[in-house]
Amino acid sequence: MGEEVTGLTLGAHIIGTGYGAFAEYMVLSAVAVAPVPAGWADEQALGLVLNWATALAALKSLGRIAAGEVHPYVR
Repeated sequence: MGEEVTGLTLGAHIIGTGYGAFAEYMVLSAVAVAPVPAGWADEQALGLVLNWATALAALKSLGRIAAGEVHPYVR
């Protein structure tokens, strides 16, 4: 872990995405990682990261949703 990284401890259970995301070991910027919630399995944490990115792409790129908009089926 880099000397300037704050908010993380060596050995912390984290998840992140980047180029080479399916590698066993990789180097990521500290802003590209998030702590895995206590008690979560690796599979659950992976679902969090993958589902978030899919939803973001669907809403912003494909759905062209803008700030303040709400889907008509969500009340």
